[in-house]
Amino acid sequence: MLALILGSCDSISKYRIDDQPCIKIDTGLLGIWKAVEDTEKADYILVQNTFDAFHKTDSNLLLTDKNKEYLKIKQERDKHENYNFYITRFDHQGKNPKYQQFVSVLSEVNKVKYLNVRYHNTLYDGKNFMDITDEEMKTLNNKSKTEIWGYFFVRFIKINKDYDSITLAVFKDPSLKNVSSSSEVRKHIQKYQFSPSHYYDTLHFYKVSSYHLDAKVSILKANSK
Repeated sequence: MLALILGSCDSISKYRIDDQPCIKIDTGLLGIWKAVEDTEKADYILVQNTFDAFHKTDSNLLLTDKNKEYLKIKQERDKHENYNFYITRFDHQGKNPKYQQFVSVLSEVNKVKYLNVRYHNTLYDGKNFMDITDEEMKTLNNKSKTEIWGYFFVRFIKINKDYDSITLAVFKDPSLKNVSSSSEVRKHIQKYQFSPSHYYDTLHFYKVSSYHLDAKVSILKANSK
């Protein structure tokens, strides 16, 4: 899913569905997940909460000379600690955290849950950085660099009662880049919420483990069998 959306910025909005997070994280979604459609069966996605993602960094940096500066960052982050998911995609047979800790929050539109996923991409002369070779990268300079920030939206089509399988689809609409507020994003999704043409291919995920505390440990648990 993440590789799919990173390949294009056509459906990215500068705004979330809700201006401020308002739905607390669903703890049943925390853990290690794999996609049925993934051709590399060892690859997986780790979903964490704020404590999982930062407890090691917090314990280390708060003891250094930079603790006052870092404390301000932590205090701002912790305002939303009950609302933020952190999503990491592991590729290369489930050993490499390629897309790390995508910050995500939940919203509801007509009682349907959506995940607002933070998006960041870098273009060089309009070309996606993932498509640039190491040799090409050496010849580039910052003048050709464009940073794109925003959000994309993932609809929960189905979550089973045991929280061990979910069905998702990414909302697709190039006009999202033109909206000027969160309320406009919500109205736009409401308008096309049940239009099949406004979604990427449906993906099915199954939970491998409920473990979510440490990313390195998750590598062992994701493919332990």
